[in-house]
Amino acid sequence: MNCIFCCVFYQEQYVEMFHLFLESLFTFGNLDENTMILVYTSTPFMKLIQQNVFFKDDKITFEINDDYNDIEKSCFARLDMFHLPSIAAFEKILYLDTDILVKNDINTVFTLCTKNILYVLEEGSIDYYPGDYWGYSLFGDEVNNYSDKSGFTTGIMLFNNCEEIKQLFRWIREDIIKRPLHFSCYDQPYIIYSAFKHSLYDNKILKSYAINSDYNIHSDKVIHHFPGGPGVYKHKLDDMTTFLNGLKEHRMKVFDSRKEMITYYSKTFAYPKLLELGVFKGAFLDYWVQNCNYSCIDAVDLFEGVTCSGDDDGNHVEYYDVGSSYFELVEKYKNIPNVNIIKSKSVTFLQNQPDDSYDIIYIDADHSYEGVKNDLINSYRKIKNLGYIIGHDYEMNMAKARNIYDFGTKKAVNEFCVDYKQVIMAKAMDGCVSFCIQVRKN
Repeated sequence: MNCIFCCVFYQEQYVEMFHLFLESLFTFGNLDENTMILVYTSTPFMKLIQQNVFFKDDKITFEINDDYNDIEKSCFARLDMFHLPSIAAFEKILYLDTDILVKNDINTVFTLCTKNILYVLEEGSIDYYPGDYWGYSLFGDEVNNYSDKSGFTTGIMLFNNCEEIKQLFRWIREDIIKRPLHFSCYDQPYIIYSAFKHSLYDNKILKSYAINSDYNIHSDKVIHHFPGGPGVYKHKLDDMTTFLNGLKEHRMKVFDSRKEMITYYSKTFAYPKLLELGVFKGAFLDYWVQNCNYSCIDAVDLFEGVTCSGDDDGNHVEYYDVGSSYFELVEKYKNIPNVNIIKSKSVTFLQNQPDDSYDIIYIDADHSYEGVKNDLINSYRKIKNLGYIIGHDYEMNMAKARNIYDFGTKKAVNEFCVDYKQVIMAKAMDGCVSFCIQVRKN
């Protein structure tokens, strides 16, 4: 079993950074069944982490210490690693600071760990004095013993759970007691010095997998580290949030239109069961019938009174008596098997359906915040695991729209994603933009 080990102490902003790390890991890291996350933290911070939407109790375990309440103790906390009972269960350990984002398969990093040494990321030089980040004061004249004076960051450390590394940690702790110097990077110089002295490091191999201070979302790296000094958090939070948002936008699939989107996702099933909430005159329903494979289509609308709707771009708004539309659609599809025109409130209809019964649900009914929120919550129960909830009017694309509509859709969808731990995976860029969520219930 592999372990990702993180320490979260001192300031609540470090919890915020850890939450960003978790989101990146579970969204892009492809964390496999052979890897757990061990978090060394305080009781209050543990409770905050457990409340996060990306917390998974089957993947995250805690070791608690409520005595580390200043920056020095917090920075030295990782040296407690081999005194924690949980650590014995793991063969390979990847220590990561909280100012880390994962953008590719994290499992590939563990494959590098073939020797009983520290695998670290090259950074700085041991003969660099200003700031003394890499141990200049500790090395003294010994610095001349090394032809390669390149140091490393201790924000990323990969190693086997072995006697050699346990002994290295003992040497580090002994050196801290023997030579109590104050470094702005606290324990990092001590870790570097002992790793050099005992030839227990490689700071080259990891360079293909990790990088410092790189804001390129198109990089081929697995780990992006956003360093900036212990106790410094504002620019880290800003940089990490910007990077993660850019990464999510880049990974999001974009369609030109909702017709293209529904055609694409309907083909991911052999014969899906489809539900449309909000039918109006039935133009989009007709597209489904003509272009999508399906076993059944349920088309639900209140079908009462005069209402209005624009086209896919929100243009050419027209008013129509949807009561008449109901009878027209019933007549139109009376001889087409398994196309059902249903007169009902969307919430009432959904609540009367079996759970886990639809492959795709398209929401385009009541556009108020409460209306969309209720449709999403009820659709979640009725959609199958890995089915798709798709919806119209998430936001405006003014490259195509001539009108601006202020619906409650976006607020409701964003809150739903947080509350139910879901992610928008695609958008369709009509003037009135559609969203797509592949529902993951497990």
